[in-house]
Amino acid sequence: MSRVVPSQAVEIIDRVLPYLVSDEASGNNAQLSGGYADRVTVVYSAVEQIDDELITLVSDDLIAFKSSLSVLKYALDAWS
Repeated sequence: MSRVVPSQAVEIIDRVLPYLVSDEASGNNAQLSGGYADRVTVVYSAVEQIDDELITLVSDDLIAFKSSLSVLKYALDAWS
């Protein structure tokens, strides 16, 4: 399996879900539904392929990152 570095994951998010970036910049909270399952799967899969050694987040940022991944996984399971 190929590995992904964090900058590649960011690029994938920017390309697959570009409106999330613009919504975040404007202070809006984007909401996704099952119609986005294919795109969310691409993002989730890419982030899961990042080696743990490359995740340099600590404390609250690491908790937020791991929580966000859990939410994506939960949503994907719910949508399937």
